[in-house]
Amino acid sequence: VCKILDGIIPKEVVRGTPPMDKKLMEFQFVFAATWALGGAMLVDKVTDFKLQFSKWWTSEWKNVAYPEKGLVFDYYVDESTCMMTPWLEKMTQFEYTNDINNF
Repeated sequence: VCKILDGIIPKEVVRGTPPMDKKLMEFQFVFAATWALGGAMLVDKVTDFKLQFSKWWTSEWKNVAYPEKGLVFDYYVDESTCMMTPWLEKMTQFEYTNDINNF
């Protein structure tokens, strides 16, 4: 959890800037804990552990509102809105072309 937080929380505070928003810090902590604790969950032939973890996680962390669609792993913290936002809004669609040698 600490290593993930180390990567998403700013390292330096510039003198005169307001302190980090507590709500944003809570969202970032929940995001980091989600990946630290549930990121290694597997989906096998019998059980979808990621789905079970996602259901349990959203039932425990009521202060952080995840959208109902998808799993907790499908979202990141949008710092401008302080909301869980789908990764698909941040990522561009990958298109494979035969023209480019990728190796």
